[in-house]
Amino acid sequence: MADLTVTATSVSVLSGDVTLGIAGEAITTGQLCYLNDTDGKWYKALCTGTALQAGSAGLGMALGTAAAANARIGIAKTGAIVQSSAVAAGVVYYVSTNAAGGLSPAGDLTATDKIVPAAMSLTGNQLMLIRDYHAGAVL
Repeated sequence: MADLTVTATSVSVLSGDVTLGIAGEAITTGQLCYLNDTDGKWYKALCTGTALQAGSAGLGMALGTAAAANARIGIAKTGAIVQSSAVAAGVVYYVSTNAAGGLSPAGDLTATDKIVPAAMSLTGNQLMLIRDYHAGAVL
């Protein structure tokens, strides 16, 4: 299966917790990011790496693009965002197993992945960001 396609120009916050941070690498609007609690910077999340890379210390969605490391970036940590992909209401998406920063459907996860529900679709174009880190066990 493929990751959810998020169009950067269609990402905006309807409600929830937003923070301003520093990017640790180039990040595109709409990518899932994790907080590195060692250097305090945000990086693209991936569930096939370490617990930290899967979001154990913090997870959110980039609200802007950081062209390179050390750029300031807005991160939506929880709440409703608008994105342009057509999704069925009630579908849960997870930190990607396919590509850093992506949102994967449950069918892409394996027993060795860090299982991190990241968002649930509310309507055909809205996601509710959530964060519930698990060390690994396919749901």
